[in-house]
Amino acid sequence: MIRLNGYPFLHKEEYSFGVSVGEVMQKDLMVMTSGQRLDEIDQILLEKNYQGFPVVKNKESMILVGYIGRSELKYVIDKAKRIHGISNDAQCFFNLEGANSNIDGNDISQSSSSFIDFGSFIDETPMSVHPRLPLETVVDLFRKMGPRVILIEYIGKLVGLITVKDVLKYIAKREEAEELETIIPDASQTSYSDDDGLELVSRNSRKQGLSLLEMGRLQTSEDS
Repeated sequence: MIRLNGYPFLHKEEYSFGVSVGEVMQKDLMVMTSGQRLDEIDQILLEKNYQGFPVVKNKESMILVGYIGRSELKYVIDKAKRIHGISNDAQCFFNLEGANSNIDGNDISQSSSSFIDFGSFIDETPMSVHPRLPLETVVDLFRKMGPRVILIEYIGKLVGLITVKDVLKYIAKREEAEELETIIPDASQTSYSDDDGLELVSRNSRKQGLSLLEMGRLQTSEDS
């Protein structure tokens, strides 16, 4: 994996994968949704080093609402705790309308100790693509647009996401598989007969240890 200033970097060369982004995307997603408790979000931020999180209507429908960055989450939480003394069991909301509070930290309703709304910090138009989009096209989007993450959306529902690291891991895995194909011999040529015609020995077995013939000769030597 090539890194530039500590960040993953994609070559400018042309790639031809022959697969869709849906075959490479992350499917086990960590998402934000209204109704989570503040201590749950704090724990996620502590355990996960993700730079942001998709926001969905609920985990059952997975209807995509938007995307919120890690720094925005931490900023709002830290300010609410410091200035307004919000409790750890406070309910968290991700309402685009921002009906529950003005979350710039300057004005929070009287219920501020029991809930917090991140709505005004949500990116309502994150970059998203169809799962059948060719992976080559996604690579071009990363190069030209420079997003941290691209969400995979199907009929309004979040089905996955992909990062530059995911693409680089796929490239490395693919190149490793291609290299192994050049190293492993053809199965039709994996056996031979020794000079004495005593036995056939797999070449793969010889690579892993003593052949049956060699083991037999050692046994004969020990018996004598």
